Amino acid sequence: MAAENRLDYLRKQFAKIDDETFCKLVACDTTPTKKYATWLLNLNSKSNLNLDNLNDAIQAIELFESLKDSLPKNHRDINTFKSISSLLFSINSWLIERFNENENKTNFLKKGAELLFENEDIFIIKLLSFEGSVNYGSNTKWCTLQSKSFYEYSDKGSLYIVQCKTDKYFDYFSKKSQLHFSNDGDAECRAVENQSINLIDIIIKNKELYDCFDFLRDKKHLPANSDLYGFFNLNTIDSANVIYFLKKYGFDVICFMKEMNLNLLNNIFDSFGEDAYDKLPYSKDKLISFVSTIENGLKRIIKKGEYEICDKMIKASVESFPENILLIDCKDERIWKEVIKKESWIIKKSPFYKDADEMFEIVTKVNISVLNYINPIEIFTLSQRENIAYAIVENSCDNYLTLLASLGELGENTQIQLVKKVPASIHYIVLPTEKTFEACKIAKAKEIKKQKQEEKKQQANIVYKTWIDDDRDCNWNDYRKYDKYYSSPYGNCDDYSIIQKHTNDNGIETIVKIDKLSGQIIEKYIDYENKKY
Repeated sequence: MAAENRLDYLRKQFAKIDDETFCKLVACDTTPTKKYATWLLNLNSKSNLNLDNLNDAIQAIELFESLKDSLPKNHRDINTFKSISSLLFSINSWLIERFNENENKTNFLKKGAELLFENEDIFIIKLLSFEGSVNYGSNTKWCTLQSKSFYEYSDKGSLYIVQCKTDKYFDYFSKKSQLHFSNDGDAECRAVENQSINLIDIIIKNKELYDCFDFLRDKKHLPANSDLYGFFNLNTIDSANVIYFLKKYGFDVICFMKEMNLNLLNNIFDSFGEDAYDKLPYSKDKLISFVSTIENGLKRIIKKGEYEICDKMIKASVESFPENILLIDCKDERIWKEVIKKESWIIKKSPFYKDADEMFEIVTKVNISVLNYINPIEIFTLSQRENIAYAIVENSCDNYLTLLASLGELGENTQIQLVKKVPASIHYIVLPTEKTFEACKIAKAKEIKKQKQEEKKQQANIVYKTWIDDDRDCNWNDYRKYDKYYSSPYGNCDDYSIIQKHTNDNGIETIVKIDKLSGQIIEKYIDYENKKY
C-alpha cells in the first residue's frame, strides 16, 4: 500500500485521535511506507505512549528497524511490545547478552564493521554503518548510538572502535574507545564513559601500539593536516613538523623514527641544544646512517695517513653544526675549543680541560658562559675566581653579571672594585660586605650624576641645533644655563673663532661668532624679546 493511501486508511481507522497528535505520531515513523505507524497509534489509543517525549519513540523505531533481522525470531514483530520502554528494554537486553558472549571475539563480525587490526590484547574496527555502531557501541554513553548523531559524525569523517580483549590497556582505553577523525583534521577519542582520551599520549606511553595503528598512515583514514597523520608519518614529514611534535609531545617521539638525516639532526640541536643531546643517546641507533658516513670517511683517510685532509673534514663538519663533535671521535683539542666557543654546554662532554688552569683559560678567553655548566667554586682558586669576576664585569652585560653568583664569596677589595666598575653587580655578588655596599652607593651616585650631565649635554645640543636656525628666538637664561658646556649657542670657541655680544642703538642684543683671521661674522643670533643681557 502506498504511503499516502496508508495514511488515509490510518486516519479513518484512528479517527478519535486529533489531527495534531496524529501527525506527530506518524512523523515518528521514519520508514518510507510508515510501517510502524499503526503500532504507535495503537499505543497512544491505549494510553501507553508519552506524547511529551517522542524522541524515545523515534530512537526505538530506528533501532528496531536496523536490528530486526538480527533479533531473535520471537522479537521481530514490533506489535508484540506493549510500550516503547518494553521494546527498548528487550533490544538492550539482547545487545548486552550478545556483547557478553562475543566481547573479545572478532570472528563474529557481520555487517557494519571492518576489521583493521587484531592481536591477543586488542582489536580495532572501522564502523561502516549505524548497525556497526550499535553492535560495538553497547554499554557506552556514546551519542553515536543514536542514528542522527552517528550520521552527523560519519558524514564528517571516519569512526573507529578500539576494543580491549585483555586488561593490558584497560587503563588507557577502558574496555573500549571510539575514535573519530574528521575531514578537516580534528580528532576526537572517547572512552566508555564518554571521557576524552589522547591517542598520541597513549601510544607514546605504550610504544608497541604504534604499529597497531599502522593503517592510519594512509590518507584515506586521516587528513594530511591532522596531528595524528603527522605522528604516524614521522619519517616522511619535514623537519619543521618533527620539531613541532618534539615540542608538543616530548623527545619520546624520536623512538618512532627509523632514520634521521643531517638536516633534521641539525634542526633538532638548533631548537633544543643540550636537551637534544641528553635525550638522544637512547635512540642513537637511529642516527647510524648519518654518523657512520662521517666516521667511515674519516677512518679511510686516517688509514691512508692523510691527516691534514681528515682535519679539514672534521673542521668542516663542525663549522656550521658544532654538535657534530659529539658524534665523531675527535681528538683535536683545538677543534673542541672552537666548538665550545659557539656552544658553551659542550664543555661537559669534552675530553679536555680537566684541570683548573685549562678550564680557567676556556672561561676567560674562549666562552665565559661555560660557567653555567661547571662548578667554579670546586674548580678554581679564590684568585682565579676573582680574575673571572673582573672579566665578567668588563662585559657589563646583564646575562654575564648573573654569572657572578656562581663564583661564590669573593674578597672585599675585589667586591669594591666590581661595584665601582658596574654598580649593578651588587645584586649578584655573594655576601657583599658593608664597605662594598658603601662603595656601591657612591658609585651609583657618580653614575647618576654622570647620566644627568650627559642628559644636559644632549639637551644643550638640542637647544644649540634650535638656535642655529635663522631668526629663531630663545631665552637668554637658556644660553647661560648651557654655557657650562658650550661657550655660545653656536658652538665652542676655538683657535680660529671668538664669541662676542653687541647691543645696537635700538637695544637689540646680538651674539656673533667671528673668524679670527678674516674678521668676518660666521654666525649670529639676535634676541628680539629680551632687550638686556
